[in-house]
Amino acid sequence: MKNKNYDLFRDSVTLGLPAASSLYFGLGELWGLPGVEKVTGTIALLTTFFGVVLRIMSKRYYNSDRPYDGEIVVSETEEGVQQFSLELGVDPSEIPQHTGINFKVKPELTPPAFRGVVQPETAEESAGH
Repeated sequence: MKNKNYDLFRDSVTLGLPAASSLYFGLGELWGLPGVEKVTGTIALLTTFFGVVLRIMSKRYYNSDRPYDGEIVVSETEEGVQQFSLELGVDPSEIPQHTGINFKVKPELTPPAFRGVVQPETAEESAGH
């Protein structure tokens, strides 16, 4: 789904449906409109359902690489000094046209407890010897 469509869907679910429900509830009580409880209950159920759909879509989007313009790779030298490198996923000449840039942090660090520890051979490796 394109960002513009997603934003419209999100705003409809988080703003439009609750506002419509409140409006119908208020007007229904003032003017005696029919089925106030059924209409507002239905809108509440739809809002909940579409809110869950939005959450799933959002989680999938942010777990992908789509929202990022590159990566900041964090690595460590043999001396234990952290290094940071920037890997652009966009053409550098396009950066001035952007209003913002998003980077995913990609740690490539070896935890201190595993430094210098020789990993045991796998069954495939030991069978090959």
